[in-house]
Amino acid sequence: MNPDELEPFGVAFNPPATAAQLQELEDAISAPLPPELREIYLHHNGMQSQGDYPFRLMSASEVADTYRELREEEYLSEDVRLFWTDDQDNYAALYVSGPAGRICLINHDEPDLTPLYRSIESFYQAMTAAARAGQDWYEMARSLASPEADALPEEQAKELALANEYFERYRSATVPAKRKSLAFKAMQLLPSSESHRLLEFLGSGDMWIQERACTLLGKRGYTAAIPALAEVARSGKHNGRIAALIALRDFGASAHEEVERLKKELEPQWLIYLQSR
Repeated sequence: MNPDELEPFGVAFNPPATAAQLQELEDAISAPLPPELREIYLHHNGMQSQGDYPFRLMSASEVADTYRELREEEYLSEDVRLFWTDDQDNYAALYVSGPAGRICLINHDEPDLTPLYRSIESFYQAMTAAARAGQDWYEMARSLASPEADALPEEQAKELALANEYFERYRSATVPAKRKSLAFKAMQLLPSSESHRLLEFLGSGDMWIQERACTLLGKRGYTAAIPALAEVARSGKHNGRIAALIALRDFGASAHEEVERLKKELEPQWLIYLQSR
């Protein structure tokens, strides 16, 4: 990622960070900067203005201050550090452990630490595409399907191991917000060959977990889930039912029989989600 490519979008940079400033930052956040991010800070110590960009890279001192202020927030984990902001209390965060190097987007109204971007480079590519399209951060393209499309075999193996760890932690967690966060991470990191394991989450009593599982099964095109999705569409949680209907609709011909049965069984307010886009 060449920071000079950001200038056409009205981005204004601070002067480069010094080695001393970066060392202070690493000490403050108790984590080393990855080489890609260090290189960016050596080009500019954050942005004065984000211009048309969805997020602004914070200066080293801002990152340190934000970490001190928000580190105790319930929705944050020991794995992430906040580096980018829209200056409206929404952030993009870097994973410094776990799925290290990945980026998540944090809406202050509905915090979600799902690791959406594989690298800082892919995150900046998404921001550039959004800037060109005149989109805000919540409209940015993101990956909610299988994560391994651009991954090397060793990366896939590491992510599967992490997914397994998150599955186990999810099963033993008792705090609802923690369970949801762990479920989202586990689902996101599962390779396509393990998509059948998403079915476990269809029976969740948390409508957000059920919704995410239905959405992922649909986006991954996992047709073996069609009968289970139909059951969620009939009797699942509110958000889960909507996501299941949308997934079945998007399966097209593969789900035709189930969709036709649902059209006869469901009340009219649900049928709108089966209509073609």
